[in-house]
Amino acid sequence: MEHITYHYSDVAHSADSLEEPAECFLVYPNPATNYLNFDIADKSARAYVKLYTAVGQCILKSELNRGRLDLPDLPNGSYFYSLLYNDTRVNGKVIIQK
Repeated sequence: MEHITYHYSDVAHSADSLEEPAECFLVYPNPATNYLNFDIADKSARAYVKLYTAVGQCILKSELNRGRLDLPDLPNGSYFYSLLYNDTRVNGKVIIQK
């Protein structure tokens, strides 16, 4: 039988890997207004993020610039992000409230 370990945090994110995440990161502010900061441990890593609506439509794709994602004029609501860095994909939820 395969052993699966789940990790929980009150920060909304999950890793696609079954291994314990080697790096920690923060996403803030949440709720967001005009930008999101993705504070990852490896500052030299190239990081890419996609932003999705609640129904799964990808509305934004971008390489992070110094860990920052500028948000265009998006309506208030809940969105999901997918962050890719160092061959690790992390998914989470963010609220935009302007």
